[in-house]
Amino acid sequence: MLEMLAMRESMAASADRDTRRERERIGVGLTELDSGLQAIRVQIDTVAGQVSSLRHSLHPESPRHHEHPSVPPSGPGVSPGAPTPIVPTGVGWNAPQVIDVIVHQVSKATVALSLQRYLGNLDTVAGVEAREFAEGVLRMQITAHQPLTSGDLSSWTEGGSFTVLQMRPNVVELTLAGGV
Repeated sequence: MLEMLAMRESMAASADRDTRRERERIGVGLTELDSGLQAIRVQIDTVAGQVSSLRHSLHPESPRHHEHPSVPPSGPGVSPGAPTPIVPTGVGWNAPQVIDVIVHQVSKATVALSLQRYLGNLDTVAGVEAREFAEGVLRMQITAHQPLTSGDLSSWTEGGSFTVLQMRPNVVELTLAGGV
């Protein structure tokens, strides 16, 4: 009888271990799938932004270009005491240029998508392409008719406050406060 109870307990413990391993395997699979879905969402939003941009370019009566003044960082999205970056002038380029945008401490795909949509809707931006979103760092490439300014970014508030680390004609680098 004791031998039967010991065997039963051993079988129950083995079943518990197997169940725990299977749950861990499923959890890892779900995490991988979720990460893949986030990447797909970013890609879909990129394509939607490109389609919107192309549709917008079909309507020449709505001007796409206006000059953005060059202003130091301020407004609801910029944290107080942020270092004053090199801010490009609002002068347009002869041809569209690629701007690399790097955003640190992005912990949610919804924040990444929000910033991507926001940038894609700027008048001077012809297209936005997400390049990578991993370990809290979002990398995008923007095709624009003129450099971004801190004024362009100051209206984006969905991601909380941010600090401009670097703002050059072809590179913009930000850090979100609190890892939103």
